[in-house]
Amino acid sequence: MNSGVATPSGSTPSGGTAVRALATSKNGRYLYSVQLSGDATAYSIDATTGKLTAIDSGTIPAGATPVAIAADPSNRFAYVLNHDDSTVTPYRIDATTGRLTANGNAVPTVAQMLSMTIDPTGRNLYVVGSGQLQAFSIDVESGALNTPVIDNGNDSVKALEYVATQVVVEPGGKNLYVVSPDKSIEIYPIDAQTGALGTAHVQPLDRAANSLSIDPIGRFLYTADWVRASVSLFSIDQQNGALVARGQTPLLGDDPSYVAADFSGKFLYAALFLNTDALATLSIDQTTGSLTFEPSNPSAGVGTLLDTVTTSDVQ
Repeated sequence: MNSGVATPSGSTPSGGTAVRALATSKNGRYLYSVQLSGDATAYSIDATTGKLTAIDSGTIPAGATPVAIAADPSNRFAYVLNHDDSTVTPYRIDATTGRLTANGNAVPTVAQMLSMTIDPTGRNLYVVGSGQLQAFSIDVESGALNTPVIDNGNDSVKALEYVATQVVVEPGGKNLYVVSPDKSIEIYPIDAQTGALGTAHVQPLDRAANSLSIDPIGRFLYTADWVRASVSLFSIDQQNGALVARGQTPLLGDDPSYVAADFSGKFLYAALFLNTDALATLSIDQTTGSLTFEPSNPSAGVGTLLDTVTTSDVQ
């Protein structure tokens, strides 16, 4: 892969420490992170450079050990999954500023959940972890989470083939992808009317992955491999959702724990495992989906190559 360049664009302070997960608004204007310290933070996104700027008063408390965040397609609601108290905290998104504000009480989930996603209709929210998947329906007017609809309404919880670390729905809403560190991705067809999931197809991987993200058009899927310090690229078969491996991009020794593509499809953001107070910005080649960069100072490490957001500067 020889196209696409990620260039440094400065650093930005944020709230909390230890970034765990990322989500971008569907209008491409904002990125949201959750930190293990118990906070959610909002950033504005420069549409040209991808640079992140922390929004004034943009950090808000979440639950105990937040591990995932998702924004709905209408850009009105966001949700944070809290691992230690097994809840989802609902928020409203300010249409002008992008700030998050509380939107009702936290909703209980199955214990030990790790990731969640919202389908493109904004009607269903899926939560995964510990070998289980739980689904909630979303009230499109209020953002409230209601009784789940899954497996044709028979049960709110579905057993997975493997322990899951992240879940995403592709932009067309036809398939749901669940990644496992057991070197596999489970692909579930979605019923367009009910949100119920069909029988999974399990696709083996050649390396362990703990996070995945899909570009907004649904052509490319990216996985984060924190063991080998790389991001892997797959193309998506538009007929059946199957994946074809297209190579890896190394991150010079820093391990990506989470990846998220922005709404424009121009940038991929990565939370770094070793540098737990940082995010990285990589550009996406619009033709091939590849991620590459040209270091300005190789000896200085990731901070000189990628857009780094330092989360330890603001308490």
